[in-house]
Amino acid sequence: MRPHVVAVLASVAASLAATSFVACSSTPTSDPTVDSRAGCGGSAKVSTVTAAEACAVIARPPSPSGVPGAWPEECRFDGAFSAAFSAANPPPEVDASSDGEVASPLDASARSDANALSDAGSDGDAQVDASSADDAASSDDASPAPAPPPPRPMVCPNYTAPITMTCETNRPCGRPYEGYVSAPVGPSAHAYLVSCMGMEAASVAAFYVLEHELRTLAAPEALLEACRAAARDEIRHAERMGELTGEVPDFPVIAPRGRTALEIALENARIGMVRETYGAIVAKVQGVRAQSANLRDVWSTIGDDEIGHAGLSWEIGAFLAGCLDANERTTVSAAMRDEVVALSAELTERPSTEHLEIGVPDVDTAQAIVAALRESLWDCPKLAA
Repeated sequence: MRPHVVAVLASVAASLAATSFVACSSTPTSDPTVDSRAGCGGSAKVSTVTAAEACAVIARPPSPSGVPGAWPEECRFDGAFSAAFSAANPPPEVDASSDGEVASPLDASARSDANALSDAGSDGDAQVDASSADDAASSDDASPAPAPPPPRPMVCPNYTAPITMTCETNRPCGRPYEGYVSAPVGPSAHAYLVSCMGMEAASVAAFYVLEHELRTLAAPEALLEACRAAARDEIRHAERMGELTGEVPDFPVIAPRGRTALEIALENARIGMVRETYGAIVAKVQGVRAQSANLRDVWSTIGDDEIGHAGLSWEIGAFLAGCLDANERTTVSAAMRDEVVALSAELTERPSTEHLEIGVPDVDTAQAIVAALRESLWDCPKLAA
């Protein structure tokens, strides 16, 4: 199965990279809700909302990792509403370091902890030796530390004017491990590459965990070695991104938790057979579109590796299907179809100018990739079963 999938992906990538380039105009506009580059989109999704809608966005929890279609999103609001929100929610509930803008999601307890650590770090007298603290805690006359007050509930201001909301969504670049949480990525090229570096580093752990889990299911040695080789590829990818960004990748160490064959198959279908398969084509498109020759070479090389990883995901899917009963196989197929729908729904967020310059596909091309993969792989009954 893997050679067939790899051949299909290589053909799809070559076709889209060669024919789907969308030129951008540079006609300026003063309207922040209007895209000034026809066909290519603005730096983020901009919409007009009410105060109640804005507060609902601010109050929502972070998007959980591993949930189909729930990649993290960060939204900001115009200065007038941000000022009104700050007035209605005085510190410590409101982060005063955000230059007057309110970011979503807001976590009052996390902000309070961060502020406390920041204050302690800036005042040498506030540093407490751990052993001294232990001695004080064990003293007979030591008073118990008072419990911190609970965070005050958020107050939505009485604000009637239309509010401009700008949202940015992180676009994954690799195969995350279970529980991986990716921060929203900003509109700059550097932010995108840093995000990719983190995802590539996370992919190393994902493949090592996958190898361990497949071994417990008596998978063929060739499949296990392919997982190890994929992990080595991801190390090179993360390090290459680190060279581009001037940062050092952090490679997490994750212990397998003993998932069932069905759990592994569901994740593999969603993350490997859908998202990683899509990401492989994206990398190859970036290898043609990036303005920098160096970046084109990086993306093209990564894309070749990722096409191999995508093929591996489909081969793993075929092996795991043999470990499942008929109902479980139906569940996995349904999950894959749902993930395709979720992915397509996400790909309406228009890349920033800098993202486009480093090769990120515009909305039309992203949807064309999904359509091509639907026709060639995802809607093929024999492969998707």
